[in-house]
Amino acid sequence: MASNKNQHFVPRCYLRPFSQNDGKTINLYNIDRDKLIFDTALKNQCSRDYFYGKDDNLERAIQQVERLYASLLPHLLQPGFVLNTDASSILFRFWLLQHHRTEAASIRMAQMTGEANGLLGDSRLSVALEIKQAVQISMQTFADYMYALDDLKIILIENKTDKPFITSDDPAVIVNRFADSKRVDERSYGLNAAGLICLLPLSPRVYCMFYDDCVYGIKSTNNWTSIKSTRDVDSLNATQLLNCFANLYFKEKDDSSIFSNLRNTNLNIRPVERYRIHYAIKTKTENDHEVFTVVDKKNIPNHTHALLHLLAVHIKPSNWPSLLRWRPSGYYYSNKFGRVCVRKAHIVSSHSNPYMRVKTGQ
Repeated sequence: MASNKNQHFVPRCYLRPFSQNDGKTINLYNIDRDKLIFDTALKNQCSRDYFYGKDDNLERAIQQVERLYASLLPHLLQPGFVLNTDASSILFRFWLLQHHRTEAASIRMAQMTGEANGLLGDSRLSVALEIKQAVQISMQTFADYMYALDDLKIILIENKTDKPFITSDDPAVIVNRFADSKRVDERSYGLNAAGLICLLPLSPRVYCMFYDDCVYGIKSTNNWTSIKSTRDVDSLNATQLLNCFANLYFKEKDDSSIFSNLRNTNLNIRPVERYRIHYAIKTKTENDHEVFTVVDKKNIPNHTHALLHLLAVHIKPSNWPSLLRWRPSGYYYSNKFGRVCVRKAHIVSSHSNPYMRVKTGQ
């Protein structure tokens, strides 16, 4: 039995730099109601009773990652902090855990499998997941992908403007400028994709970014860079609005004015759905091969065999921070599907998956 009933899917140690009153209260903006709420209790944010179930071993494993992050954070936020291998590893693991553990991620998985289950049309078949099951699967995915980000370049961004960074109830964001630039709407990507960018605001003044340095180049010193343009702050804050489930969090009440413009300029590109389901039915057999054809989900003809294709829908920011630039020698065009990257650490295959990052060991 888990010893802690109230389990946070965004830990208080993460939200504390955005809080007030010694970590007791925090300000939030609810996107659906377009409402600001001031001085709400931090302990009540991003938590549910037994969110991870009642497995004490799982809870202890999560707390271990959180403790390492909480110990690192005060040092990391100090000017001149030098990122070493251990600190980078802690940030990688924390981001990955946070990416898989949130209520938003689990609800999306449950909703997706629930809709897929409805399409099957047979009560004897079920692929639907409850929220608790989705959480357990997400946490197993975290274990499977523990080292998936180690080949990425890590950088800390210092905010030198008067506008703060904000965070959300789903703060570990994945985007991919390279994939978006190909304008192939039906393609998705994962954590092993070329051009991957992972984002996590650490405080109103410091932002963490992991990126594929075979595709992008960012000028930095000791893994630090800075931004002096409020437009760059807006572009990073927009990813939180586009990705959040319900709430955005911010530190100072005086900063509440930023949300009106942030909402007006980004709400129309916030994904309505975070997954897409393609349903294909068997239409014929040719030379011992079964042929399946995608059909309209609202008008499915009689059939005996079917395939379900579940596709994640990623956010696509309208603007990118100016510090993130294409690396001129990092790739070259191969075919209509993508680029081939032949730099030291990666090869992007143009055959089976043009977006795949593959470590070469060079």
